[in-house]
Amino acid sequence: MQSAKSNDLRNFLRRLLAFNCAVAGVISCLTLIGWTTGASLLTNYAPSFTAMNPTTAVALATLMVALFLRRDEAKPAAGRIFSLTLAAAATAVGALCFLSYLADVSIPIDQFLFGGSLDGNRIAPNTALCLALLGLSLLLIDRTWFGEFRPGQLAALGAAIVSFLSIVGYGYGTKWLYGIPSFIPMALPTAIAVHVLAWGVLCARPTAGLMVAVTSDCLGGVMARRLIPAALAFPVGLGWLRLFGEVQGRYDTELGVALYAVSTSFGFLAIVWWCARKLNAVDDERKVAQQDLRRLNEELELRVEQRTEELSAANRELMHKSEENDMFVFSVSHDLRSPLVNLQGFSQELTSTVDELRSLWQNNSANAEAIGRTLEMLDDDMQPSLRFIQAGVLRLSSIIDALLRLSRAGRIEYQIQAVDVEPMVKRIVDALQGSMKERGATVTIGKLPPAWGDASALEQVFGNLLSNAVNYLDAKRPGLIEVSAVNLPEADRDTVTYQIKDNGVGISALHQIKVFQAFQRLQPDLAKGEGMGLTMTRRIVERHDGRIWLESVEGTGTTFFVTLPAPPAEASSPAVVSPAAAKDSSSSTRERRLAHAN
Repeated sequence: MQSAKSNDLRNFLRRLLAFNCAVAGVISCLTLIGWTTGASLLTNYAPSFTAMNPTTAVALATLMVALFLRRDEAKPAAGRIFSLTLAAAATAVGALCFLSYLADVSIPIDQFLFGGSLDGNRIAPNTALCLALLGLSLLLIDRTWFGEFRPGQLAALGAAIVSFLSIVGYGYGTKWLYGIPSFIPMALPTAIAVHVLAWGVLCARPTAGLMVAVTSDCLGGVMARRLIPAALAFPVGLGWLRLFGEVQGRYDTELGVALYAVSTSFGFLAIVWWCARKLNAVDDERKVAQQDLRRLNEELELRVEQRTEELSAANRELMHKSEENDMFVFSVSHDLRSPLVNLQGFSQELTSTVDELRSLWQNNSANAEAIGRTLEMLDDDMQPSLRFIQAGVLRLSSIIDALLRLSRAGRIEYQIQAVDVEPMVKRIVDALQGSMKERGATVTIGKLPPAWGDASALEQVFGNLLSNAVNYLDAKRPGLIEVSAVNLPEADRDTVTYQIKDNGVGISALHQIKVFQAFQRLQPDLAKGEGMGLTMTRRIVERHDGRIWLESVEGTGTTFFVTLPAPPAEASSPAVVSPAAAKDSSSSTRERRLAHAN
């Protein structure tokens, strides 16, 4: 993420680029106006200075437009092509003029505009070189050589140096800096326009190539931004003042040189002090920032530790509650089973006694009235009571077994694999043929994709749901049961959803919320059981990170939906559990359950 200072610098450089383009455009336009109207000051700025050639003005205006179009890398292709065309035209003008000087050949490309008024005015050799360099800088502005090296920036820097020498030469009155002997010198307006355009090219790509060292947020970039303007302007300014004073006769050459040396020394000391102060301030900001980051990290680590401790405590509490629940179930099972054993033993003993008394009284012919009364009590009172005791014992025993199965269902270690559901369902349906025949039921099985889970556990899920569907069919009409896969709009693509649909008696809306609760048998007259099948089914499905729900209309039928994880793409072929394997798997599962219970 870019810092606010970095964004501010980029915005400043964009504004500087636009300003430089405007300056170059104004200089070029004023020069053309000067040649058109004869206002020579608009072309040379001083009577003794050389005037800018009108072709140079057109070339600089062309470069200004090309630069403005390339001010941003993310520009449309049409703009880039037009910019490259303009840059190539300016490059050609500068290169032809420069080659004409090297080859001593007359190429009058700079004599087409205002030819009758030029009076020998031509494009100077250093001007031609600068036009060619600026054109190349725009043609190569986004080219990268040898990693991060950008030749376009190097060409712009060359044009900036040549034009800067010309500006200084005009300021100091030294023709050697702005002109080549025996050739026409570069005009002052040309030098200014070239210089600002060269800096504009460098500002167009501030985060690439040479400009990285200047625009960086690091201390080196901060120091460069402080020292470069001072290094360019301060010595030149002091030198001009020293020369001006000496020309005016204020002091001789020796004193002027001494004043210049002392002023430069003290001036650079002041600049160094100012830069050091700024760098110290930046470094102080960085050390605040580091302390804040360190403090935030410490706070974050503390929060993570606290949250981890809270999660660990919550996990320990959940494990403790789970252990308490298991202990409660085992305790209740043990407490219930002990008296049950006694009740069953005594009831069996009473049954044996009743049988013995009946045998004795039946063989005793004396006191027929007493014998009859005793037999009546045995048959009408004791025998039914014993049957009720035994039935209650069996019922309580089945409830205890259901509680134990429910407790163990959450602790069995599943063998997760890709399970082929379709043959599993067909096998379950084959096992239910007897019950289906009694009720006249028909089962249709659609295409069932594989699931990701424990084969034995999933067989128990589909077995419970299909058994329920058969048991709760409506005797008034033929039973229809459909097993298929469905595509739900809101379903995750990594899951698969199955439906078991029947046309049975249905479940009222009031009772639908209770079907997954333990020991809830909504219509006990239709099927036997403890009311634990759907509770076990939901627990198994949830342990597979799945979901089970139903839709039902009383008197019409019920549809159960089961969503399970789909096998991952890299999973092996789905496992097909044969009846024998299922039996072995069920046996091993029971063994695992017993091992966990023990």
